[in-house]
Amino acid sequence: PHATVDPHPPPARHLPTLSPSRGPDNPPRPAFSSHLPARAPFAPHRAKRRTMSAKNALETWQKFVEDTLLKAGFSYAAIVGFAGSHWGASKGYKVRENEAKFFHEVLVNHKFGEMKKSGFTVAGKQFVFVDAEIEGEVAYIIGRAKGVGNPTQGVCIAKTEQTIVVGVHDPIYAGGKAFNHAVLELYKMAENMVGQGF
Repeated sequence: PHATVDPHPPPARHLPTLSPSRGPDNPPRPAFSSHLPARAPFAPHRAKRRTMSAKNALETWQKFVEDTLLKAGFSYAAIVGFAGSHWGASKGYKVRENEAKFFHEVLVNHKFGEMKKSGFTVAGKQFVFVDAEIEGEVAYIIGRAKGVGNPTQGVCIAKTEQTIVVGVHDPIYAGGKAFNHAVLELYKMAENMVGQGF
């Protein structure tokens, strides 16, 4: 069954350690370091989904995109809800609602056949399917795109408990960081988000 989608992202200046006693109307305050550990253990009990303080949550998830995904080597990045609601994105970058819904359906059901045949679009740009991986509770897709006269761009798309996380790597703007390195960092972030109920 499809997960219930929150219309707004929860506040997360960083990923918090959630208390099982906290409910959706009484979310915990974020309290943790600015850098995620390489790997966070999965909580034995999933935290309940929470609502948000809209302005503050958007600002903090935006900072999270900039400080984690872009610094990992992605040129463009976004975190969106399953129905396409905006959590955070690099400047001017927008994943479309129909794209978010498509990625959610594909990554939940692990049906990659259509992608293998026709590719897919991210923020309106066409990519070809390269690979899909399911590691633990994180499923993700790898794609490539090559414009005429331009180096190959790579994209990684992962599903967490409540979001679709997208990172596009362009070697021109990656500051020397390899695509594989950026993908590993996105996977670590997605794994941590899943472990914290996001």
